[in-house]
Amino acid sequence: ANCLMAQAVVGATRESLRVGISSEFENLNPLIGNQAATKFMLYLAHRPLVILSPDLQWKPLLIKDIPDLKNKMVRKKGDGLEVDIEFIPNLRWGDKTPVTCADYHLAWKVGTNKNVSIPDREKFDNVANVTWDKASPTKCKIEYKKAKYDYFTTFLELLPSHLEGPIFEKHKSKSEGYDQNSLYTKK
Repeated sequence: ANCLMAQAVVGATRESLRVGISSEFENLNPLIGNQAATKFMLYLAHRPLVILSPDLQWKPLLIKDIPDLKNKMVRKKGDGLEVDIEFIPNLRWGDKTPVTCADYHLAWKVGTNKNVSIPDREKFDNVANVTWDKASPTKCKIEYKKAKYDYFTTFLELLPSHLEGPIFEKHKSKSEGYDQNSLYTKK
C-alpha cells in the first residue's frame, strides 16, 4: 500500500489534479443529493443558472443576464423581491426538450414538499411564487418572501418537468416517495 501511495504522489505534477473518492454517490438528483461524492458528480454533469468565474465574478450560465437593479430585472415588492430571469436561447434537456420556467417551478414545488428529503430548504422556502406567461415559457418571474442581497446565488437547480413532474405528482404525498421513485434514483 505504501508503494502504491508513493507512486501516486510521485506521478502527480503541478499541471495535473487527481481526485480520489472512496464512496459512491447516492443519486444524481440535484435537489436531494447531499453526500460529497454526489455533489462532486453533479458539478461535472449539472449546470447552475449562474457561476462564480475564476476571476471571482458572478456570470450567467443558463440565463441571459444576472438580474439586478441596473438592468431592471429586480424590483422590491413589500419585504421581498420580484426577479425576472430568461433562459438562454435553445437551452434543451438531453432528450431535446426545451428548458422552461416549468422546470424551475417544479424544482421549487419539490424543494418545498415536506415529504422530499431536501438537505437545505431555506432557498426553497424563501420563494413565494414562480410564474410565467405561456407565450414566453423561458421568461420567469420569481417572487421572494425576503429581500436578500445574494438572491441570485440561491437560484434553484432545474428539474426536467416533462420527466420528473408526473413522478412527483404521483408520489408527493408519501414520505420519500419522490426520492425513491425519481428517474435520478431509479435503478
